[in-house]
Amino acid sequence: MHVLLGQVDREAWNGFLRQQSYSHFWHSWEWGEFLASFKQREILRFSVHDKGGDVLGLSTVCIEPLPHFGKRGDSIPVWHLGGPVLQDSLDHEARKAVCQQLINVVDRELRERRALDMTFRVWDPFSDHTCFEPWLKAGYRMRERCTWMCTIPEDESQLMKTFAGNFRSRVKQGYRRGGVVEINITADIRELYELHKMSMVHGGTDPRYSLDEVSYALNWNNDLRDIYLCRHEGRLIGFLLSLKFNRVTLAWLSGMNRSHSEIRPMNLMFHELIRNSARQKMRTVDLGGGVTKGATHFKEGAGAKPTSTFNLSKVYCSRPYLMLARGCAAGPEKLVRKAVFALLEGRFGHG
Repeated sequence: MHVLLGQVDREAWNGFLRQQSYSHFWHSWEWGEFLASFKQREILRFSVHDKGGDVLGLSTVCIEPLPHFGKRGDSIPVWHLGGPVLQDSLDHEARKAVCQQLINVVDRELRERRALDMTFRVWDPFSDHTCFEPWLKAGYRMRERCTWMCTIPEDESQLMKTFAGNFRSRVKQGYRRGGVVEINITADIRELYELHKMSMVHGGTDPRYSLDEVSYALNWNNDLRDIYLCRHEGRLIGFLLSLKFNRVTLAWLSGMNRSHSEIRPMNLMFHELIRNSARQKMRTVDLGGGVTKGATHFKEGAGAKPTSTFNLSKVYCSRPYLMLARGCAAGPEKLVRKAVFALLEGRFGHG
């Protein structure tokens, strides 16, 4: 068994992923290209091979610079699922062996690049807790997280039955009040981005992606993404951008004009997202984590169930230095807030 860096091309990379049950857009070659196109990121593509050269697993590592402080490593810097994708047929011992080989090579590459830390974000129902032993022995800390996923019924006529009563009522209400959802219709990118910023600011945060990054994604063809536009009396009041790969749809970016909330734009767009995913023979729609109680309630109303994922993190520097670097990159206000929380939790130790 051996690990190679940068030796698998796009066709072989995506081809392997499509043969596995639990791969999705964040693992794809295209997402790696997207990350490498902005913020001076470096993308490392690792492949694990058996003695005959067949691929046993793939993993993307994104190296992202923190100005004045160094670099960070992440399997997918979207606070979502990345991590290695392993061949479905591997048993637990083989999965552990593949991970051990991968960890050794990743660790060496990150140390050579003087990375401050590394995080893998894993969704792999074939693995149980024992499969993470190699990570823990290598100095990684593991935290269990949740994302909310909808299982798509094969019969589209059963779709509305998967929604909670309140969600279903709001969908019907939105249509009665004149809400209309269009799919993959050309729209003004700046108008979409303003809606996105409006929603992010209302939630107390800043957009994670720039206008240029969103424009880049909108230029992908419809095999990779869908754009849902909600209008009322001809006016755009909401949008939802989803990403698709290997029978999994990811709800990625959205925004709405809250002055038109009585039209229920989010309910309408997520209903159409799930319905369109069913028509496209998707198996799963991932709505992301439950950031707030309101977001969790909404996603569960749409029929999503909490699904366990795992964050595996390793620090190569002192933790105070890492927190300082992360805080400065996030902005002065967030730096102060992080420092206060760290002091209260007694986390100013060395890692």
